[in-house]
Amino acid sequence: MNRFNVITYACWRLSYMVTKDDGPYDVFKILRSVNHPANPTHCVMCASVWAAALLVLLEYTPFSFIVDVLAVSGKALQDAAQSGAGVIYE
Repeated sequence: MNRFNVITYACWRLSYMVTKDDGPYDVFKILRSVNHPANPTHCVMCASVWAAALLVLLEYTPFSFIVDVLAVSGKALQDAAQSGAGVIYE
């Protein structure tokens, strides 16, 4: 898989986590509760722009493994949803 696809899956996962998941210790839920006009955590499309920028920058650091972890998680969730394995998207 090329790096563009990896970043794409990671971007989807990170955007979905921030906008839909509660996260560990409700960190994403708390982040979404902040009322600010520029808060991109309520829209997957808005969050994906910022997630893509972050992930592209992260790709060129020693922490690029984070991109890979998010990509594997994102691909697994998408595959599970397509196969009807019971992943619920709200």
